Amino acid sequence: MILLVAAVAFPLYFTLSAGGALQPRDFASAQSAMEAIVTASRQVVEQGGEVLFINQRHLLTFDNIKHVPLVPDYELVFLMEMAMANNATYLDEFHKNIREQRFAMIVSEPLTTQHQGRSHSFGEENDAWVERVSEPILCYYEPATELDAAGVVLYTPRLIPCR
Repeated sequence: MILLVAAVAFPLYFTLSAGGALQPRDFASAQSAMEAIVTASRQVVEQGGEVLFINQRHLLTFDNIKHVPLVPDYELVFLMEMAMANNATYLDEFHKNIREQRFAMIVSEPLTTQHQGRSHSFGEENDAWVERVSEPILCYYEPATELDAAGVVLYTPRLIPCR
């Protein structure tokens, strides 16, 4: 009986003590961010451009954004796996598309160029992402709209790429 109580109490204690007060959600800001993504995506498509959703693909999947084709090749998790594996064939095509500014807009989490190294948790994964995804995107695209409520940035082609 004592073991049963300990088996329940021990994980419960750490779960409850690790968290803080729940933060109320700002539904108005989230709705505003979603409307900004919808509006910008539709404008790009109406002008004949492509939108790459690295993040927030569920907005297309669940028809929150209609009439915007999904570009299936560069989904976040798969792109991360290819970056970690340093899959040259896949990454060469990705880099070519980025260099040629194939996409009129990229929807992604905020991209950084901060390397972390082995001393950080998942530092090597971060560094692979930075070198093989973030840096190429940020060389040819720039933040156009930052939607902090959604943790999303809309990137558009740079007029003058860094390379």
